[in-house]
Amino acid sequence: MRGWQLIAPYTAVTALFLTRLLTSTGSSLILNLATIGVAGLVIGRQGIALRERRELLERQRDDLVASVSHELRTPLTGIQGYSQILLEAGDILSPAERREMVETIGTQTTHLGRIVTDLIDVARDRLQNTRLHRSDYGAAELVREAVAAAAGGRQVATELDEEARVFADTDRIRQVLVNLITNAVRYGRSKITVVTRIDNGANVFSVHDDDDGVPNKYQHTIFERFERGAHKFDSAVGGSGIGLSVGRDLITAHGGEIRYRPSDLSGGACFEFTLPATQPSLPDLVGV
Repeated sequence: MRGWQLIAPYTAVTALFLTRLLTSTGSSLILNLATIGVAGLVIGRQGIALRERRELLERQRDDLVASVSHELRTPLTGIQGYSQILLEAGDILSPAERREMVETIGTQTTHLGRIVTDLIDVARDRLQNTRLHRSDYGAAELVREAVAAAAGGRQVATELDEEARVFADTDRIRQVLVNLITNAVRYGRSKITVVTRIDNGANVFSVHDDDDGVPNKYQHTIFERFERGAHKFDSAVGGSGIGLSVGRDLITAHGGEIRYRPSDLSGGACFEFTLPATQPSLPDLVGV
């Protein structure tokens, strides 16, 4: 904000004080001088606050660009590399080698699609226009599908209640699970476990890893948009900081809750969300 824009709202008041100052004497002069001094301090402090806000927004923008650029570059590099190999040397590769490269391209394309989906969701202003398409589905099957999409070759253990069923938009709940499992694969060391259970009439999904967990000072902000916790200033670490925010909005729209807690299975992080076990009476638009 330019200087003249900052002082414009105070122009009339300033002119009035100056007029009174020129016509005042004695104690009235001192009072008017003090009033003008206080007004100057207020204007100056607002200018400092606006500058600090602008600088913060610029830092957040730069952090987001660096993070998203890294996140997009990684799958694009894999897709480009394997595609080039298949084009130039596909005839001399064995069927197993070609299949492995095609599968890798497919996995990286899926990952890239998830990033783009999250960005689009954020651009829709916290999913306000996203319609949910609910259906009855097995909770265990949802988890197996999400693990297949997100594990990326890592071993992911499951403890599933085969009887549990959810009434939900399965694509959106799968999206949430894929994001949580992807985070566990990215930050965990070796032990990742996905658990489903029924607790007090609600379906509970939890994703555990054996990393160090989320530091205390980030546990209350980790679900905010673009928040990357301890990695917020490290563009070398993957993650755009939007997956958990999108997940929170989607789970809330389903009548559930999502939270972080220390893992009692692996000693690291546990991200856990609940969904009603019965069909809730909820609107079909996220955020309504």
